Amino acid sequence: SGPPASGKSRAALHRFLADPAATLITPTATFAEHVRNELARAHFPIRPNRILTLAKFLGPFTPFQDASESLLHLLIAQCDLSRFGPAAEFPGFRRTLVSQLQEIPLPSHLDRIASDIEDQLASHNRALRDQRLRNAQPTAFGPVILDGFFTFSPSELDLIETLAAQAPVTVTLPDWSGSEAARARLLAAGFAEQRLDVPLRNAHRTIFAAPSLEQEVEQIAHRILDHAARGREFREMGVLLRVREPYAPALEAVFARFGIPARFHFADALSSHPAIQ
Repeated sequence: SGPPASGKSRAALHRFLADPAATLITPTATFAEHVRNELARAHFPIRPNRILTLAKFLGPFTPFQDASESLLHLLIAQCDLSRFGPAAEFPGFRRTLVSQLQEIPLPSHLDRIASDIEDQLASHNRALRDQRLRNAQPTAFGPVILDGFFTFSPSELDLIETLAAQAPVTVTLPDWSGSEAARARLLAAGFAEQRLDVPLRNAHRTIFAAPSLEQEVEQIAHRILDHAARGREFREMGVLLRVREPYAPALEAVFARFGIPARFHFADALSSHPAIQ
């Protein structure tokens, strides 16, 4: 454990590479893909099934398949959402419901909806995240490393303790109030803590304002090109957006104009595809 940029992920990766039987579990598919790509560039080819998300890791050990977002959207559309008023008709509200249904623990105001959806998912041999965790019977075939998580739910901690009874388990946690409960439980379960207190790099923060969206995204592009000119690889830079609109389309156009290679991690709506239109 330790503050950001203190070397937690680097230490976890060293443990992963030290044992060919080790498995690295990440919170997102993007994170897993990034690690695989970085290792491949460093001439460490790794089998894809050694670096995977928690949801993928659970696959062989639970009778339930994961519930996709598209399926949850369909099931929510069949639920009685009248108690939420007119807001229930907005796509953004339903996207929020889908996101909250995958949270652990589940918000109490969604208990009834979750129960209805779980019944429908069960008929298709699928389940929400928490139920998959509770029904999993995992087997560890080598060391397990969990990296990139901000904290863990009780169900996830149960899973970690089950794995720790079978093989060495390494967990990285950042210093923040939200991870304290998980850290305390892991220590109580017998985990030894290795503290990394010294940041390996110091972040430089700059705030700027632009009179228009177009000028703002151009400023972002200029700053990226400036870093690239000083030797920074494009793949080592990123732009974080709270939501897709209106910045992602503007950034995509500006990056193309300035010759900046970029990958946008947003799914396009099926209705926007030319074949559907």
